[in-house]
Amino acid sequence: MFDTITRSIHLETVHDQGTSRTRKFQRIIDRFNQVAGNIIMGENLSVDEQIIAYKGKKSSLRQYNPKKPKKWGYKISVLSGETGVIHAIEFYSEPVIVPSNSDSVGKSGQSVIRLGERIPTGRNFKLFYDNWFNSPQLQVYLAKRGVQSVGTLQLNRAKGLRFDSEVRNRGQYDVKTATCEGVQLFATQRMTTHFCKRFYMKIFLHFVNLIATNCWAVYRGDCLAGGLSHKEIMSLFDFKASLAASLTQAQILGRRSPGRPSALDEKKKKTGPPTFLPPRDIRVDGYEHIPVSGKRGPRCKMQKCDAKPDASLQLSAVNLPGGELRRRSVEDELMMREYLSESDLLSAEVQKVSSEDGLVHLHTRSLKYGKLGQGILINLKPSNIKRSKTHFHNLDCGVSVIMGNNGYIWVGATLPVEDESGGHLVNSEVISRSEREAITRVANLIKLLAENEVLIYDTSVITAYDLSKEQYEAKDLIKKSVKDELIVLIKMKLATEL
Repeated sequence: MFDTITRSIHLETVHDQGTSRTRKFQRIIDRFNQVAGNIIMGENLSVDEQIIAYKGKKSSLRQYNPKKPKKWGYKISVLSGETGVIHAIEFYSEPVIVPSNSDSVGKSGQSVIRLGERIPTGRNFKLFYDNWFNSPQLQVYLAKRGVQSVGTLQLNRAKGLRFDSEVRNRGQYDVKTATCEGVQLFATQRMTTHFCKRFYMKIFLHFVNLIATNCWAVYRGDCLAGGLSHKEIMSLFDFKASLAASLTQAQILGRRSPGRPSALDEKKKKTGPPTFLPPRDIRVDGYEHIPVSGKRGPRCKMQKCDAKPDASLQLSAVNLPGGELRRRSVEDELMMREYLSESDLLSAEVQKVSSEDGLVHLHTRSLKYGKLGQGILINLKPSNIKRSKTHFHNLDCGVSVIMGNNGYIWVGATLPVEDESGGHLVNSEVISRSEREAITRVANLIKLLAENEVLIYDTSVITAYDLSKEQYEAKDLIKKSVKDELIVLIKMKLATEL
């Protein structure tokens, strides 16, 4: 299977790359740097070289380094973090665009400068590298950009530097200081084969492995940040196995063989061990369980799956990002997976209810509908909510309330003015303490109104908020004595207003 896949891979020459020797795979490098550049960098970063082992003789890109375990191969420079995440790579092939004022650092130092352009300046980032890159001129250049750097040094690159000859025993050290162009420098002395006719296949396979390893490093970092233990996190081997299973089994499960079904197929009984359970990415990838029309209404297209959908949101009923008004295409189908996915919470309007099977058809053709961000979702009985012309309310206290006729109420920060995001972007900025207290107060008041069978609409919520704000703190609204006193005041106030 692996030989069949690799035999079918061929990289075309990109003519817009000119005569560059990396033109066959330069787009892979550029795309990787574009995606990996969006990953948040840690404080400690490192630049080092990697060798893609290759002994073939059909490539002029290979390098020979007798000091490396793999002496022959392709050399790349890598910018990575302390967790192992790679943020940028550069192929060592031929002269490239050199940054200004960097002629004195040498070709290896220029590679560090090009990779270090992605590091934010003046934010206390620390960059580490070895003696193949390091030079006093490079450290001065990085210090002027606001990036701290540390690295080993070859003595022939620092003219006039002489250490104490008596530093020979273990634990001894010698420190020298110097000032160059206004930057103070410190120096301390203290006592480490895939053969292929198509040469680029080794590079391509290395990048596939590098991308999978980089994804696992991001996955491990997210799991640790979420409080999972090391035993609950997949190892690199299991992660790659799950990734391979997801890629090879996508859109294959549930596929019927061509031709007329045989009458004997229903009588056949399955024997042997149970079938392999596919990964969750395949079971809920949105392709194999798409509802299709049938005699009994919409049903799952997967055989022997009798699931029935409750609602349907077609692509034609979704507002496109940017508010464009045009026909949907295949590209729109693929891009929607980046905006809407499983477990997303969104607000929509009921377009119609099918009389045959009761399927609810939704649409979000207005910019006020779309994905919901930070807030509190309250589930009540539909009879608790009073029907009105509008169910979107922006209260004066800085809280937005969406009252659904199905009994769901969303309480969150004030909705922004309609923009061109199409309702697919969520504001992930930290909400202030006062806004959180206001959201919590409104949510507790809505629950209080529902417990006492008071209709919930904008006037009742505003009245309850004003009365509670005058006498009680937000944390006191969960006490039974406070609830009993407040609900009496609310009912009396609403009765006088009516």
